[in-house]
Amino acid sequence: MSASTATGIDPGNVQTAIVVILEKEIVYKAILPNNEAFNWLHTTWRTKYFSPVLMEKMVCMGMPAGKTMWDTAMWIGRFIEALRCSPLALVSRMEIKMHFCGTTRAKDGNIRQALLDRYGPQGTKKEPGATYQVAKDMWSALAIAAYMQDHTVGPEGSGGQFYTMTANAKVDVIDWGSSGTPYLTTL
Repeated sequence: MSASTATGIDPGNVQTAIVVILEKEIVYKAILPNNEAFNWLHTTWRTKYFSPVLMEKMVCMGMPAGKTMWDTAMWIGRFIEALRCSPLALVSRMEIKMHFCGTTRAKDGNIRQALLDRYGPQGTKKEPGATYQVAKDMWSALAIAAYMQDHTVGPEGSGGQFYTMTANAKVDVIDWGSSGTPYLTTL
């Protein structure tokens, strides 16, 4: 059984995409400046949308790292801080590509199409579909949230824990420990 609600975050150096899904319905979607995203996660998300969170992590691709990459890494740390003591894990873009397309060579358009196949057409203003007004980095955040739903077991199947990742999930889980200090565990 999967978690019915999941939050996906696609962090950026200046702005971040966040999508919250409940079953097959997108209940929140936005691209926010990072300061606003931090505040939203720390306040509104905790009170209104509390759910397992999966955030895209940075991986080494053999290329030199520039300022934008380090700024994004800093914001990932800030978002982890905002989500303190929440069910949280990190996933690579390559794992998202493999999950939805079966290949690491997949492009954003391939993942978008897989999501349209899953959630249905975007629709129009007059007849909006489930993904109506999902745009830009929100597609990535939606894919991340859907991956979280596909790989999360709720409390009833997790030995009493809040949420547990399934055995085939390839993620880094943030374990908060008894003191609230984050520890990284790779599944």
